[in-house]
Amino acid sequence: MDAGETMLVEFVFTWQIAVCGEDKSATTWYSLYQKGAGTVDQKAIGAFIAALRREKKWTQAELGEKLGVTNKTVSRWETGTYMPDLAVLPPLCDALEIDINELLSGRQLEDTDFRQEANAHVLDGLRKQRSLRIHKQISDACGGGGVGLLSSLLFSQDPPRKLAVAVVGLVAICVSWILRGRMDRQIFGEKNDGNTI
Repeated sequence: MDAGETMLVEFVFTWQIAVCGEDKSATTWYSLYQKGAGTVDQKAIGAFIAALRREKKWTQAELGEKLGVTNKTVSRWETGTYMPDLAVLPPLCDALEIDINELLSGRQLEDTDFRQEANAHVLDGLRKQRSLRIHKQISDACGGGGVGLLSSLLFSQDPPRKLAVAVVGLVAICVSWILRGRMDRQIFGEKNDGNTI
């Protein structure tokens, strides 16, 4: 299990706890969504952070000082350019007196909305996990098959067969790289417009 899958499993586990009502202050963050692929809206979350900060009459520097980050970092969160790091989320939510689910939703939630939003986040996480697992399996199969085909060239005596095997092997490896690139964009949140989470 790689780092992205580990983070996804932590997210799903945390939201399952939240849905069951055992713990509404989740301690993990899920940033695997591409633009429009999930329910996480960076700009809405940033505006929500800014509104709560202003409500408390804090400057960006004051909030940053409480969290151990710079005012520029807080500004990037508020504009939706970046998302808060995993380690900063619990103190950020504590300082703003909200829970992780409200932060993910970008708004204050009523008790009736809380369970519905938490369920939506869990389902989105499970869908994303399934997609990543399938991409990883296909990528691994293509990469392994391509390497196997290329290594079989060492034992082949027939030149036309060597060429065909080489082409198929290289295509399989290229497909593997393309799928790995897609997985990296999903895991690390690179958007279509070039910004990163």
